[in-house]
Amino acid sequence: MNILICEVEDILMTAIRFRLQKNGFNMIAVENGQEAINELEKGQADIAIIGTKTSEVPAIDVIKYIRKVMKSDLPVIVVADLDEGEAVLELTNEGANDFTFRPFKPKGLMVRIKRLLQQVESS
Repeated sequence: MNILICEVEDILMTAIRFRLQKNGFNMIAVENGQEAINELEKGQADIAIIGTKTSEVPAIDVIKYIRKVMKSDLPVIVVADLDEGEAVLELTNEGANDFTFRPFKPKGLMVRIKRLLQQVESS
């Protein structure tokens, strides 16, 4: 399974990478929204984790691209700061499947990833 991660915080990215590898996932790491779109177009990601702090192309535009341009039901998890409740609501309305707030434990993110993948497999 390949998981695309678009997150600007290096420490968080390192923690996520460690947890994903420990659980047998491959990580496609990108630094900004445009790189996320470029990688998603390759069709190799099974799930996307998009941080709200992404540059070049905002997270909401990445999600709109996935849903409206690619017409994909790729599972998307949003990573946001605690004070971004309105943004999370907007991102969810645009098609994000789940979200988590910074700071979070990577183990909790794994629970969300596995739950979304199970939903995809059962549908």
